[in-house]
Amino acid sequence: MSSFFWAEDKEKVFYDNAQSEMNSFFDKLNSGKKNVDINGYKLSYRANQHRFASDVMKAIRDKELLLIQAGVGIGKSMGYLIPIFSSYNNVDTFNNIIISTSNIGLQQQLLTDINMLSNILEIDINVSIAKGISNYACIAKIDRALINATDEEKAVLNELKMYINKYNTIDKDELIEVGNRIWNKVQISNRGYCSRCNYSNHCLHRKLAKRVNGSSIVITNHDYLAKSILDNRDFVEEANMFVIDEAHNFEKSIRNILGGSINVEDIRRTLTYYIGFIDNKQLQSYIYTTINDLYALFNQIMRRGSAYYRSNSMEKGVSIVECSNIPFKIGKMEDKFKNIINRLDTIIDNVLKYNYRIRNFRDFRVKNLKEWNDIFRDILKKDNSNNIYWANFYDRNKIEIGYTAKDTSAVTDKLFYRDVPIICTSATLMDANGSYDYVKNGLSIDKISPRDKTVVNGRVYCSPYDYNKNSLFYYDKNVAHPNDNLNYKNDLVDKVTELLKITNGRALVLFTSKATMNYVYNNIDRTQFDFKIMKQGKSVSNSQLSYEFEKDVKSCLFATGAFWEGIDIKGRGLCNVIITRLPFASVDAIMKAKELEYKDDSFRMVYLNDMIQKLTQGTGRLIRGSNDRGIVACLDSRFENYMDIFKKVTDFTNYTDNINDVYDFASRNITNRDGKRGKYKVRVK
Repeated sequence: MSSFFWAEDKEKVFYDNAQSEMNSFFDKLNSGKKNVDINGYKLSYRANQHRFASDVMKAIRDKELLLIQAGVGIGKSMGYLIPIFSSYNNVDTFNNIIISTSNIGLQQQLLTDINMLSNILEIDINVSIAKGISNYACIAKIDRALINATDEEKAVLNELKMYINKYNTIDKDELIEVGNRIWNKVQISNRGYCSRCNYSNHCLHRKLAKRVNGSSIVITNHDYLAKSILDNRDFVEEANMFVIDEAHNFEKSIRNILGGSINVEDIRRTLTYYIGFIDNKQLQSYIYTTINDLYALFNQIMRRGSAYYRSNSMEKGVSIVECSNIPFKIGKMEDKFKNIINRLDTIIDNVLKYNYRIRNFRDFRVKNLKEWNDIFRDILKKDNSNNIYWANFYDRNKIEIGYTAKDTSAVTDKLFYRDVPIICTSATLMDANGSYDYVKNGLSIDKISPRDKTVVNGRVYCSPYDYNKNSLFYYDKNVAHPNDNLNYKNDLVDKVTELLKITNGRALVLFTSKATMNYVYNNIDRTQFDFKIMKQGKSVSNSQLSYEFEKDVKSCLFATGAFWEGIDIKGRGLCNVIITRLPFASVDAIMKAKELEYKDDSFRMVYLNDMIQKLTQGTGRLIRGSNDRGIVACLDSRFENYMDIFKKVTDFTNYTDNINDVYDFASRNITNRDGKRGKYKVRVK
């Protein structure tokens, strides 16, 4: 028998030891006591966390690709960290682990969990956080920014530099908070310049990069992981294991990395540069005409996008001034695209004759023009194009063509075919059919052959919290249909007002549209409330808004987008989650491309799956701890049509369409702790 088989058998013995060590730890917790003290930490046993950890341990030992769903309260972070620590402690070859999550804030929480577990288990492990370069300040750029800075800017820049020197960090999250205008001037934007920088020998970012490559656990985010996989970065190539936490967001991050955009203003600026550079009236006139033709093409794309939006949007009668991810078909624009392609080819050929530096492709403008023209050529391939294309436009001043690869395999093939364990986990991986098929399709996992990789559809672990006792799901069948735009928004004003009164504030009101959110916020009579109502907007960051919402226990928050997931408010600060509209994807080029894969079943397999996943995330904001109690209110009259599907993938058990039940639940579980309020009045229809 070869030495390879001996080594393989020996490694399995080590993994068996790791499993025994992990089970021994859980046995200590399962001693019959409610809380067990281990090295100064009070811990409790969770049976499903133990089972979850056992599933992860098997995947580690057998190098499987495991998809596994864990509800709120399972403790999935500890569920995969404990087997990781045990394997690291027993297997010499298991020493490079990458854990990726959906945002930078969750990276810091994972670092806290790892440091805590290191103390509990008394296992030292080298851990670092890896983020994109735009999250770090460049000292050289601060010095350059100081030269032409105003007095006010100099004060901020000098304080920033002093903070860097004092605390030896360039991480944006660890520095004083500066505005985007200043941060854009000082952030690292191109790693290629670092080796030629005067600070290169003492550069903190280069030291950070070395530390990442030498760490046993690297915590990163999905965007940076996808980019690092494409770039074949050392810490990815050497990894023995990957954990993709919040895996339902990984496809979106991959598409961000595989995509880009063409802005008509960027092309204009590039062409205008050559008008001033070239002393040839005929060619200058040719470039001016090309610019005019470009604007005509992009404006036609915007008009087509507007028409598509109006005919497909669920919000009828809205003014089209801002749209993103709007599909467009070439149609009669084909000749205009061909004209632009030919003109840009002619311009590139001519400008290359004028300067040796340009002929040697050292001018990035020529490189950009060639890349933009390649995109235009790909658009002309229509259904056979390599990418999905869409239109973005904002207040008619910025028009661009966005794009991303048709599938995610450029990244996922380089990840999922590795001979290492890979864990994909989240609280919302299941689709409307009660399977992992939707997320597997989005990540191209469904294309993996069993001979290439063992893919395991793992168990679903429900939340341990008592949803039956502590929650009520209310759905209103009488609110106007969302397509009846004005009546729908006026009904929302009335219903949101009533629901905020029922719980005396403490509400997160989730919208799918900024326009609807602003309408309700502007038309609700806030003078009748003795609590603060905040609204998501540009003036305050989402993190600051979350902090203020959590700190002011009775406050309410109107929000869209990012607040459908990620926000974690435990206790009495959030007792009422109001879903104003089912989060169906509206006009989206990526969703339209996915439709083609499923044809007749596209609504269920694409739109319904996507909606159910987002709705589960939104309603999951309510119960975040064992003592949390509250109400979810869905004000979309269509919910009843999808209720049976929603029940299959969520932990809620009590449903009602009777508002009196909401009054009763709130009086018994929420407002009865507000002090003397008098007898509540039951609303009678």
